Amino acid sequence: MSATSAHAAAPREASRLEGFDWYPWALAAVVLLTRVLTRSQLYFVDGPKHVKAILNHTYLIQPPGYWLFNRLMGLFSDPVLAISVFNISCSVLGVVVFYYCARCFFAHRSFAMWGAAIYAGVFYAWFSAEIHCTYAAQLLFPVLVLYGFLQHERTGRAWYLYLAAVAFGIGAGMRPSDGAFLLPFVCWRLIRLRPRHRALIACAVITVVCLAWLVPTALAYQRLHWSSLSTQYPGSVGTYFVRQTSQESIVAKGFNFQTLANVTRVVAALSFAFWPFLLPLVIRRGKGLDSRAVDLAIWIVPGLLFFLVGYFGHAPHLNFMTAPLILVGLLLLENCTQRLTITTAVLCLAWNIGFFLFFRPIITSSLPVNVINVYAGRCTWFSLRHQAQADLHEVLKNPAWLLGDKP
Repeated sequence: MSATSAHAAAPREASRLEGFDWYPWALAAVVLLTRVLTRSQLYFVDGPKHVKAILNHTYLIQPPGYWLFNRLMGLFSDPVLAISVFNISCSVLGVVVFYYCARCFFAHRSFAMWGAAIYAGVFYAWFSAEIHCTYAAQLLFPVLVLYGFLQHERTGRAWYLYLAAVAFGIGAGMRPSDGAFLLPFVCWRLIRLRPRHRALIACAVITVVCLAWLVPTALAYQRLHWSSLSTQYPGSVGTYFVRQTSQESIVAKGFNFQTLANVTRVVAALSFAFWPFLLPLVIRRGKGLDSRAVDLAIWIVPGLLFFLVGYFGHAPHLNFMTAPLILVGLLLLENCTQRLTITTAVLCLAWNIGFFLFFRPIITSSLPVNVINVYAGRCTWFSLRHQAQADLHEVLKNPAWLLGDKP
């Protein structure tokens, strides 16, 4: 190398070093530490079922079975530890990927910094990383899909598009229902994609990856003779799904206690996590939203509508739409004053962290209070420590079950 070329290379190398973005990796270290410190034992909802399915080598629970998740965790001798490591890793890496997605969305780095911190702190997302279920996967794979699309759009490199396709296929395998909710967004992106042959290749990649877990799932159900798999879930897979979703569906049942409770679960989780964004929404009256918000709405709306009029279990179901919700909130702040931006971001971050760490249930027979106790407070460190998971109708009969001493 000549002296001239060496001299020219030095500034480029210095520029690369100076350009290293330390923030997402420092935040990732904080997320890793906090998730490890607040790890829980096996207890929540389907967690014990997943471990049982792994240990008996069936790799299936109730529909949609979650074969891919259980099979991957079954590669390790200790499935409980494997699930914990996987979920914490998804939480940590999801924060990093979200940050780089937000950098593509916003001109000012501060928005990405605030957004990633909020994404790390959302109380039900934090909770998802600590339990032994499939929800935490949706903190990583959907944002990886978005990152792939954004980077392909920015650089024109085809491999980013194929990364998005693979991420979608794997994420859908981890939670097929969330894959269905994200599918309209992926289709919208692919329909508008140029050149067209790349879109076709991406579709082929998605098909291959999805078949890699769909076929084994179907074969596993066939081997287990689904109709007699469990007296708790009689009938075909389709029958189970229709029955499960219609029991609390406003469309099927109209307005009654069950369907209103379903809507309340959605509203309670969203409002407790994101109420500070009402400040810019009211002040700005929705101004500042542009075509970027349209893309995000296509991501959010299908799943949200299903949750409201179909079925919603508990707050971690919202993981797959948490990233676009935060991005929409940041879009509202994009042209606001610095004071309003910082106030909103700090409120949202401090509230979620404080709620997760310091929530204590109020023991009372009051319905409104117990709605908060159960529908939001269930996803906190208190519940992790006390393994509290009583439903609202049980708490109304015996409020002491909030403390985790459910018989």
